[in-house]
Amino acid sequence: MAWNRCAEYVSPGSPFSCGRGGRRTAVLLGYLAIFGASLGAYAGLGPWIIAVAAIALASASRAQYADLYERGRDLGLVHIIDSAMLRSFGNALVAAGVAYVGGWALRLI
Repeated sequence: MAWNRCAEYVSPGSPFSCGRGGRRTAVLLGYLAIFGASLGAYAGLGPWIIAVAAIALASASRAQYADLYERGRDLGLVHIIDSAMLRSFGNALVAAGVAYVGGWALRLI
């Protein structure tokens, strides 16, 4: 019996993986966070929803690349890893802000 029952039904070399999601889950969480920011603006929530969506996006990014961050820290690249994480959070703020403005604009129309 296979450790992962899904592996019994997947042919070797198939692009489908039997894991728990991994990259697909992080991408889906990113889309949901951006959609939530725009939907929150459309519903009339305050701009604090931008921070919530940005934290969700940055957390998904951290979860997706956790092994690379840890490997970089082990190699002594602490400042580079920290700046990459800060830039990732900045990109998340920009993406959530643009989604919020888009939802707010749709509300005006």
